[in-house]
Order: sequence, then structure tokens, then C-alpha cells
Amino acid sequence: MFELRPYQEKARGVLLDAFHRIVVGQQVERVVARRQRLVLEAPTGSGKTVTMAAFLQQLIQDLPLRTELPERRFAFVWIAPNLLHQQSLQALRSYFEATRALQCRYFNELAGGELQEGDVLFLNWESIWSKKNTIVQESESARSLYEVVDAARLQGIEIVVVIDEAHVKLTGEKCQAVLVKLDAAMEIEVSATPEYKADFHVKIPTIDVIQAGMIKKSIVLNPRIGADDGDSLNELLIREALKKREQLERLYRKQGSVVRPLLLVQLPNDSTETESAIDRRIHETVVRSLEAKGITTGNGKLAIWLSGAANKVNNEDAILKPFDSTVDVLLFKQAIATGWDCPRAAVLLIFRELKESSFTVQTVGRILRMPEQRHYVDDTLNYGYVYTDLSREVLKIEEDARDYITFEKSERIDAYQELELEKHHLRTWGDRKVLGYRIRSALKEAARRDGWLDPSDDHGAVEKNLKHLFDKLVQVKPGEIVVKIPRDTHLGASLYMGGAVQIKDRTGVAKTSVELMQLFDKFCSERVRPYEVHRSTGKLKQAILELMEDWLLTPEPDTCKLVLCPDNEYYWNGLIDTAKAIYEHWVTEEESRRRVLEAVPWDVPTSRSFTTDRFQIQPSPHHAMQEFYESKSASSPEKAFVAFLEDHGRYIQWWYKNGDSGKEHFSVSYAVAGKLHLFYVDFLVLFVDGTLGFFDTKTRRSDADAHLKHNALRAWMREREARTGNAHVGGVVIHEEHAGVWKFSRHDITNTDDLTGWSVFLPSDYAGHA
Repeated sequence: MFELRPYQEKARGVLLDAFHRIVVGQQVERVVARRQRLVLEAPTGSGKTVTMAAFLQQLIQDLPLRTELPERRFAFVWIAPNLLHQQSLQALRSYFEATRALQCRYFNELAGGELQEGDVLFLNWESIWSKKNTIVQESESARSLYEVVDAARLQGIEIVVVIDEAHVKLTGEKCQAVLVKLDAAMEIEVSATPEYKADFHVKIPTIDVIQAGMIKKSIVLNPRIGADDGDSLNELLIREALKKREQLERLYRKQGSVVRPLLLVQLPNDSTETESAIDRRIHETVVRSLEAKGITTGNGKLAIWLSGAANKVNNEDAILKPFDSTVDVLLFKQAIATGWDCPRAAVLLIFRELKESSFTVQTVGRILRMPEQRHYVDDTLNYGYVYTDLSREVLKIEEDARDYITFEKSERIDAYQELELEKHHLRTWGDRKVLGYRIRSALKEAARRDGWLDPSDDHGAVEKNLKHLFDKLVQVKPGEIVVKIPRDTHLGASLYMGGAVQIKDRTGVAKTSVELMQLFDKFCSERVRPYEVHRSTGKLKQAILELMEDWLLTPEPDTCKLVLCPDNEYYWNGLIDTAKAIYEHWVTEEESRRRVLEAVPWDVPTSRSFTTDRFQIQPSPHHAMQEFYESKSASSPEKAFVAFLEDHGRYIQWWYKNGDSGKEHFSVSYAVAGKLHLFYVDFLVLFVDGTLGFFDTKTRRSDADAHLKHNALRAWMREREARTGNAHVGGVVIHEEHAGVWKFSRHDITNTDDLTGWSVFLPSDYAGHA
């Protein structure tokens, strides 16, 4: 099972709501309106396959509990382009491995050649869109795809088609013909750039995926390129792209990561079968330049993936390895399939045809993913880098890519010497309303406290555990689970007048295996409270199944019977309540521990990227990064302080405007009512005499917590000064406009209203011998 990110949880819920609204709308007279369309628009790298898997699983689990959907049964047909259906099948099989909520199959794996309830059939377009394809051909020896689907429908199973990467093939006539023949109750289109709009359109915002650390913050086109040194443009681009890859690898190591970044080199895509003379020259130039750098196919540092078997190297697995791959550069044309996933790809060098000047999400999508699904303290690693031989003047940034691409980049000045500061970082615990996977360990701990034995500690544990349960009056070998229902009961006057009816006669009905699983799911959903039911039920269910399989060797059907047996209800309620109490205790302790501060190395970043809609260049020659991009929403005190620093530039080596949030920016911790928060000081200043200043601009009474932030910053400065011997100065700084001075306190403060005893900030005090 995979932990879902908050935006995936939200998307799953919206998809479920949309699905049920469509299905309930089809309920009238049991006539299904065909070709109903539901669209999931999910940014590249957002984990849309996992989102869909979570949606399908929850859908199947919810159906028995939804009274407005009586006896509705579904099977799914998942269609993708090229070989992407294989990648998706493996991902969903892994997701459903624990719960086995759905069965993922290829066409030749259908049990008895039939599409059954809960099946997910994986196909690719290329295998079904022609009448010559074996799967769709009618024969005496085997059913065709359409016959299998029709047979399922006759059994009351409704077909839902999931169209993965829907933008790739969906508009073609052949694909539309296939969908008409499948005649699905609903089509769910999944894409980063859907072609169609639907009545039910679920969109995952790009910003949510970025903030979750799943994808890069932005893509930088042609970051500052050095002098050409007599090289051709192509040679210059190759050199700069390699330099960027090497820089990123060094930065990963500095962050404690062993990710080996990959440079992708895309050659022109000629429309003819053979390469043009220009294509060949570019190809040869690239290979020659790489060989000069010691990057060849012979030593495993270069992989070539071109159209045609003769050109494709057989080291795809080596390319995809995030940490111990030897491949530094991948050379390709259009051979990389849609959906190809290599999160370590970080730099893209594109040689484009002159007629091909637009950039889309599909162009840059191959370098959007974060290799470890998190952002890093060094912000340089949180961006992707594209080098291209097209000038900025002729580039067209398509609308779907504007959220990702930026031209504006600021680089740290060469004169900067690293400070090796330690910033504070808080690791936050997950959503306390949702049961986490530690419930599995908590349930085993509850069993251990009850007297169970762990088989890893005692070879005879299984037999002893069974005896223990028997001694506790637990039915360890229950028979069929029988539900008593009324028989031959007449409501009489109670039907109209209300009141209780005495049931005199009942009959027992044994539950089938499918019904047992549904009852077991319902049992878990009822016992999981006070945690959120939808997002926690599956975790409790898996915890019970794992305990029974590991410590009693009980298969899933027998576990359902043992847990659901009425004689055992009291015991299992008590064990689960104990497990939840243990889990809550662990979570509380872990949350407390995780909010203990981490000291993370920090320096002014080597580069930062900006978007022109939110930032603008403000000429500031003393800023530690050039150019200085000032936020368009910067406060008046911040703007005034920038001007003040520049006016006193002769006393300053450099100053730096810090960010307002994010692990890549400098921060110290402070506490409010015992709870820790992070304070991002506005400005860092290195004076001529080596004193390091930290200043946060405020106005009187503008921030109720300003005194707490000031005092926390002073404590941090005192500690570092004692440890390093370096001089520090600063705190909250306030502009006294009537006197034309900035004031700060050299002592702890209780408010920012009374400035008695505050010092005038004079940069000349830190001039040394200047």
C-alpha cells in the first residue's frame, strides 16, 4: 500500500463523488446512458496512477455500503498507449497487493476467458484498434475482446473504461471506434493535458503537487551560459548541459543524497525515415563531444535510445536506477514512450527542428519529477534545466507549460564565501485524523500484551497462540457466518400506525466469501473511529490480516470468519481498542520527537529562479545574488531597507534577501504557547569587518509575535557566536521615519511598541578599517 499525499486524497474523494453522481443519474429505470465521461487532469509527476488506484479501490469497497447503488457491479478496462499499460499494471498490482481489492490482468490472464467483477483488464491501443489484431478477431477457439465485454454485461457487470494518457491517442478515429464498440457505462480520461472537457472534470492543482515535493518548482530555460571560447553553438550547449549535470551531482552529495542526475539529449526529429545531413552532423557532434569528456557507451556512461532495434542499447534498467546507475547521459529522439518515468532526469538538452519552436508540458515533463519525492534545502536541486538551440525570441511557451517554465534566474556572486550556517528545520507529523501504517505494529503489540507470542521469537508460537485464544473463550474455528433474517413476518397495523413488531420466526443464511469480505470491510470501517473512515479503514483491515497471517497462519477467508464470529466480537473490540490506544501514544511521542529541531546546513543558494508575474529586477549591486529579483508584493519597510543597505554599500560585503517559507531558506525556531514555529528573517548582511547581521523589518505592533522571533534569533546568534567566535548583530529592525533612522534592540524585548533602549543601526559601525 502507498501513502497518499493530501492532494491525492482530495482528488480521490472528488472522483468518488463525481462517479456516484453519474451512476445515480443512470439509475432511473435501470437504463444506463452510454459514453458518460469523467476527466482526471493530473500534472506530470503527481502520481496519477496511484490516485486512480486509490479511487478504484475505494469505489469497490464503498459500493456495498451505498444504499443508493443497489447491486451495481463493475469491471474495468484500462487502455494506454504503447507499452505504458505494462507499467500501469505493475503499479496497480503493487498497490492492490495487500488488499487484493481488484485483480489486475492482461487479456490472456482472464480467468476462464471471462471479465469478472473487480477485474481490471490492461490493454494498449496498438493491440486493439485494428481488425487484424488477434485480441479483437472473432474465432471458434477463443472469444474476442468485444465478446468478453458483452458476456460480462449479460452477467450484470457494468464496464468502466479508464483511458490513460488520454491526450495521446484519444482524438483518433480508430480509438473512437474502439470506444464505441466497448460501449462502456463510463469513460474516465486521465491526462496532464486532456483534449476534452467533460461535465465532471477533476483537476489536481499543479501548486499542490509542487508543495508536496513531488515535482520541481519550475523549469529554467538556458540558464546563464558562459563564453563560447570559440565553440560552435551546439558544442557550447553540450558543454553547459554537462556542467549543470556535474554541478547538480555535487549538490546532491552535499545534501547527503546519492542521487545521480541524468542528462537527456534529444536530437532533432526528422519526418523522413532517414536522418538528414544536419541531423547526422548534430548526432556526430554530440557523440564526439561526449567522448572527449570520457562519456561513451563502452564505459556505460552513455546510453543511446533511438528508433530502430539497431540503435537502441539494452541498458534501460541501468538508466532508471536512481542511485547506483553508471549512465550520466541518455541520447534519444522520439523513442522514449509517453509515461516513461526516470525521476533522476534533471537536465534536458534539446536540438529542435526550426519549425518546432513550442514548449509544452510534454516537452519538459521528463525532468519534472523529484527523484526522492521531496524538495531539498539547496534550491538549485528543486528546478529542472533545459538547454535549447532556439533563441528566446522565437520560443513559444504553450499555455499548459507556463506554470513550469521560467527564464529568470539569479546566480550567487563569485566573491561569496560559504558561511556554513545551521538553520532550524521542523519535521512535521502526518495527518493525525488518519490512521497510519504503524497501526500494524500497534495491533501486534496489543496482541503481545494480551498474551500472544511472536513466531520470530518462539517456533511454537502459532499453536500457543491458538490455545491462548481458546482459553480466552474465542472461537478459533468458527463455522459459516450465518445472518438471521425474519421469516413469514406480517407487519399488520404497524405498517401504518408505527410501533415495534415482534419477530417470531427467523431463518439463517450463510454468507458467501464475497459477502464475508464486504462484512469484514464494514467491521473495519466501524471499528476505525475516531479516525477518518475512508482513509483509515484499509489500514486497520491490513493490520488484522497481517497479524492473523503472521501469528496464526490464518488465510484471509478464515480471518474474516474468526473476526466476524459473534462470539468473538467482544474480544476483537477490546484488542483493537488497545491497539488504537497504543498507536495514539506512539504518534503523540513521535510527534513530540519530530518537532525537536533539526540543525540543517545552510548557505546562500547557488541559484534561484523567479517568475516575472511575481518578481521584478531591482538593480542592487551589493546583493549576494545577481540579479536581485524583488517581490512585487514586498512591503514598504522591506523596500526602504533595501535602499538603505545599497546607500551604505561601502560598509557591506553583501546582503541577501531571504525567502518567506520553505526548507531552502534560512530560518530559526521560536515557540508560541509551547508550540514550535519557524521564523524566516528578512535580511542577512555580511559587513566589511566580518560581522554577520540578521535583520527582520517590522513596523510598530505589526506582528504580535515579533518579540518572540527577535528573542529566538538573538539566542541563535549568541549560541553561534560562542561556538565560532564570529561576531553577530541584529534582530527586529524598525524604521523611525520622523528621525530618518532604523532601530534595533541589542537585548531581548517584550514588544515592538516601546523602543526605549533600542540602538540606531549604523552600517558604518561595522566598517573595520574601511
